[in-house]
Formats: sequence, C-alpha cells, structure tokens
Amino acid sequence: MSTDANKHKIILYFAEWFSYFNEYYTLLLDRYERFKELRKAGNILDANTYFEMLIVQLRSLMLDKAGNMEKNYRSYTFQNVLYIANDKKATKQLEGLINTVLIPGISECSECLVGYNCQENITDCPVMKSLTLGEGIKIVTDKTICHYDSFCRQNSPNWELTQLIKNQLYDENEIINMDYIIKTLKNIFHEKVQIDLSSIVEALEDL
Repeated sequence: MSTDANKHKIILYFAEWFSYFNEYYTLLLDRYERFKELRKAGNILDANTYFEMLIVQLRSLMLDKAGNMEKNYRSYTFQNVLYIANDKKATKQLEGLINTVLIPGISECSECLVGYNCQENITDCPVMKSLTLGEGIKIVTDKTICHYDSFCRQNSPNWELTQLIKNQLYDENEIINMDYIIKTLKNIFHEKVQIDLSSIVEALEDL
C-alpha cells in the first residue's frame, strides 16, 4: 500500500473516531441541559438521575490518562483528543480543571477512604488534605453509583464525604459545581470537537 493510501486510511479511521467521540460529548452537553431544567423545576428524583449520568460520563471522558498513542487512542476521552491534537495549552486547561480544589481539608487516612471501622469525625480527623475535583468525581462514581460500598454507619466519614461532594456538585449556588465543569469543558472543546486530521497523520509519522 502506498504512503498516500496509508495516510488516507488513517484519516478515515480518525474521522470516524472523532465522530464517535463527538456523539458522547454531545450527549454529555444534552444531559447537562436537561439536568438544569429538572433542577430548576425542583424535580429531585429525575434531576438526581441525570446528575448521576453526568458524573459517570465525566468519570469516563475526563479521568483517563493519555499515554502512548499507539496503545491508548482507542478510548474516547478528552485527554486522548488533546493528545492526538498535540494541544498542550488545552491539556493544561483540562488538567487545571481536574486538579481544581473541590473541598479543602478532608481526611487522607486509609480507613476513611475505605469507609470501615473509622471512629474519627470527618471534621476532627488529624490527617487532612485538599480534595480535587477529579478525586471527588472518582469517589462518588466508584463508591455510590457504579459500585455500592458498604458504609459502617450512615454518619461515617466516608458517607459524609460522598454526600458532601454530591451536594456541592449538584448545588447551582456553589462555585465549583456541575455548571462550572461544563462551562470549563465548553471553553476548551466548544460545542463540538474539531481537529485538523492532517495533524494526526504527522503525529503518527513521528512515532
């Protein structure tokens, strides 16, 4: 196969790749708009359902690290979009979003993170750190949505922490919330991701 034919094959592949990615991204934005409507209307059950959809989708799209493009470009993630596009500025913006401090000063002890047999109140725990947005999304999805962790009691530190995270991300009056996340993502990726496919070919040739 000629070089030009190879390039054409690569462009077609990634054109399809970005088409699928944009479907997921558009779904995220559409779900967010619906979530806002339900939240404003006070429809708690349906708003929470859409909220959990958004949290899980953000976990999938935003919290996967890009590495070697030959191994990881198949995953539809924001990191891989920027890795393929070689957009270092946008990559820093995305990393800044993920590392935004969500809750300053929470427990870092292993028992609180596991959620069992901890006798410390979350506000009194001596081992403290700041919880980032990315960490908060992981905790909520991994412990209360995609997997149901067993909490030793309803007022356990782990239970308190997950509820604190969810309440802050849900609340329209908070600064770091779902509205902030989507607004930041739209500032980076706009309404639709558009990439110069010729740059992908150049990147692959450099591997």
